[in-house]
Amino acid sequence: MTGTAIVLIPPLVIIILVLMTRRVIPSLGVGIILSSLIYENFQFTDTLKRIGKTILHLFYEDGELAAGNLYVLGFLILLGVMTGMIHLLGGGMAFGDFAARKLHSKRQVTMGTAFFGMTMFPDDVFNMFTNGQVSRPLFDRFGVSREKLAYMIHSTSDPLCVLTPISTWGAYITSIFAGIFVMHNMDANPIVTFVEVGFLNFYALTTIALVFLVAYFDLRFWKMRKAENHAKPIESHDSSKKGSIWSLFIPIIVLMVSSVGLLIWTGYRNSDTKNIIDWFANGEVSFSLLMGAAAACLVTFGFTLRTKQAISVPRAVINGMKTTLPAVWILLFAWMQSELTGLLKTGEYLGGIIEQTSFSSSWLPFLMFILTGIMAFTTGTSWGTFAIMLPISAQISLVTGADITPLFAAVLSGSLFGDHCSPISDTTTVAASAAGCNHMNHVLTQIPYALTAAMITAGAFICYGMTGISWISYLFIIVILAGITIIFRKREARRTV
Repeated sequence: MTGTAIVLIPPLVIIILVLMTRRVIPSLGVGIILSSLIYENFQFTDTLKRIGKTILHLFYEDGELAAGNLYVLGFLILLGVMTGMIHLLGGGMAFGDFAARKLHSKRQVTMGTAFFGMTMFPDDVFNMFTNGQVSRPLFDRFGVSREKLAYMIHSTSDPLCVLTPISTWGAYITSIFAGIFVMHNMDANPIVTFVEVGFLNFYALTTIALVFLVAYFDLRFWKMRKAENHAKPIESHDSSKKGSIWSLFIPIIVLMVSSVGLLIWTGYRNSDTKNIIDWFANGEVSFSLLMGAAAACLVTFGFTLRTKQAISVPRAVINGMKTTLPAVWILLFAWMQSELTGLLKTGEYLGGIIEQTSFSSSWLPFLMFILTGIMAFTTGTSWGTFAIMLPISAQISLVTGADITPLFAAVLSGSLFGDHCSPISDTTTVAASAAGCNHMNHVLTQIPYALTAAMITAGAFICYGMTGISWISYLFIIVILAGITIIFRKREARRTV
């Protein structure tokens, strides 16, 4: 039954259950059972075996440990440990006190978070957790909701990484470009193509612009309004009243330096060239993050020894791990569903629909954006969608004679959009965990912003498809964003009268 319309049932059931029940893990569990039943042709015994194999593959596959998964899980747990010890040391409270003397408004806090997120380009997970750790005390102190923090770190990290060649995302995408060019004997440079595609990645550009507008003008769409109205200024409950901001910043700096340094070093070790892009492409991301988190935990533990609070560390560690364990469980279930989605060839089925379309080439970027968005939303993976749809878009370009650059840009834009909206996406899970907010609260508060950016992006791709002139699309994006900002500001003014 693989490769037919029935393979769409499990992801659709998961999404409907998540939205109805707001419980991610049970919904994913239902999806896993359904996917296994379909894959094994509804044979009960074989279905149980398939579920067992899928669980095993989380930790052991192809005769060896699934090191990548284990490293990511270890990274999340160690971040929880570090968070618990920083909480014990009073680092968050100290930073809140310090920032309160320097920052005087919610606008300054949210703009600072947006700008800080634009500097953490090497990896999206690294970006979200680092920005979340730094910004969380400030958001609490100034009464800005954790949901807004989750939205901001999620909507700056992924778009930034997909636009930056020197990032894990950039390295992954350029490696796919390189394979496509070799396969079709195309005389093109993957890095140059990546940069050209970035200028047409209208969703990433629009999303980043919208984040800054939300930060500066406090635009509250749908559920975010309720979350912001309920958010009240709160003081840190750190146990130490004499905490130091260095007990927050030094561990984070250690995490940043050691993670990025190890990423570059492992990439250099695994490469035969002196090209830094190749180093990022061949770097061991999950291992580097795990070792960086371990180093940061050791440094944080050193602070507890220095302040004579080591006796309280076990309790702090347990409390810290409790903050990231929900993300660990969701990731485990999401990975199982992702493997089964691959076995069912859900992506290939949707890709085949796109290949069979017979629309004018001017509409292809728009259609590619919409359909890849649906694919990423139902599968919960932008990277998986990249791997499936970029080669398909190249084939469509060769057959129709359409320019390949906007098609690549549409795939990247659609994949990012679907990933931002999907409750089963791993980046959604990480963003919620990094901000310390409920998973489904993050999904429901982010979707209106993602849909807004997506509708603007769709219009921009239509403009580009009709004219082939990028500045017309940029002008369209600017005008629509300005109009939305003006309308919402006027509505806000009426509410406050």
